[in-house]
Amino acid sequence: MSSSCDICRRPIPPSHTRFHCYQCSEGDYDICNSCYHSLCSTGKISPENGQQGWRRCLKGHRLAITGFEDREGGQRRVVVREMVGGWALKEEELSPANRSGQTESAQQRQWRWKEVDGTSASQPSSHARLHSQVNDPRQVFLPPDGGVGLRVQALWSYFPAADADDELRFPRNAEITEAEDINGDWFWGVYAGQKGLFPGNYGRVVAG
Repeated sequence: MSSSCDICRRPIPPSHTRFHCYQCSEGDYDICNSCYHSLCSTGKISPENGQQGWRRCLKGHRLAITGFEDREGGQRRVVVREMVGGWALKEEELSPANRSGQTESAQQRQWRWKEVDGTSASQPSSHARLHSQVNDPRQVFLPPDGGVGLRVQALWSYFPAADADDELRFPRNAEITEAEDINGDWFWGVYAGQKGLFPGNYGRVVAG
């Protein structure tokens, strides 16, 4: 099984990882390692947005690193490294008070996420720069790949009602990530790129 690079159009061998965008081309967008490194080295993708930073595509979307592994009956696509910050990371406009003293070209957005202990944290988004922005991505704090939170293994499948658009659908044995215990009865989590609530007794926590 293979896919083609959406930059050079050459096939990417199954044994090679690739940078995958969940948003471009309706989620079917891959960049081979050679092209991504070239985009970074030529400055088309800035250092803070490159492989050692936020790992973005040309349109500013955060990328996962995916590949294929051999399974019984064929090959299966796997995520080698999930997006920096995971799926729960939110980008919000800064209030005018927070932008005081900045020019129109200065940063106007920030990322927000929830730490493991439940506290909120934020960081200026790096696809536009603050005056204090540095070019060394190692000096920019980044949330971890795949975000933070609990991992929950589904004991049963859960199929919410059609009008329950804030609930999460998943099959039995699914691994739900970035999960949070809301009130003991309901959890919030992410599965297959979808986010939502699910009954806590439908899964068991396997890691935090």
